[in-house]
Amino acid sequence: MYRLIALNGKLRGQRVVVRAPAVTAGRDPGCELRLEGEGVASRHARLQEHDGVVTVSALEAGARVTVNGVVEIARRLEAGDRLGLGEFEFEFQPGADAGATAVPAGREALRRPAPVVLWTLIALFLLAQIAAMVALNRLYRDTAAAFAVESASDSTIPRR
Repeated sequence: MYRLIALNGKLRGQRVVVRAPAVTAGRDPGCELRLEGEGVASRHARLQEHDGVVTVSALEAGARVTVNGVVEIARRLEAGDRLGLGEFEFEFQPGADAGATAVPAGREALRRPAPVVLWTLIALFLLAQIAAMVALNRLYRDTAAAFAVESASDSTIPRR
């Protein structure tokens, strides 16, 4: 559970209490958090809570999501962060349940898988190099053997 407090616009001063694990914000009638305003996309952003950690991520290209004035694609929210969705600005306040889990602060929580992906790509690259070397070695041996057989048969043919 967490709260979003509207800081500007038509919603100024309103508190939105979010109890769902995932909420979509935007103009679309199917969004749980409907925002009618300039710069708001139909499916603008997704707020997701997992183990007390709330993250926000942009859903559509061009959907501007800011956290503390910085444009973000995906970001973990901390208490007091200012979340901008189009023309709307909210203050994020974790509830009694939110924020209790000890997870690294800031962007580190979202970037943690990156080293695993990097090492996986390096391993795949090295395996591809080894496979190419084995294939070239076989090709070289087959070509050398064929050339040796061809050369041996050429030497037995009398020349004119």
